[in-house]
Amino acid sequence: MTRTLRDLRLLRLFDQQMLGERVGVNAVTISRWETCEHKPSLRNIHKLAKALDMEPEEVGHAVEATFVQKQQRSKIPQALAQSA
Repeated sequence: MTRTLRDLRLLRLFDQQMLGERVGVNAVTISRWETCEHKPSLRNIHKLAKALDMEPEEVGHAVEATFVQKQQRSKIPQALAQSA
């Protein structure tokens, strides 16, 4: 299973504020990326990679995994509603 952006942050024992400071954004922005309200730009993916000591491709995969998980979670209530 591919790790999400939140997983990568927690693996480094960073809170959102700490990661935001390293990337040059605020904690709200990190939260929005983790909850799929926004996607980080390519430039910010590179900054995230540097802050997390990872390759940009790994961070990009985590961003995509975050969005896939959100889509899957949103389908569950719809499926339950349709079966009722």
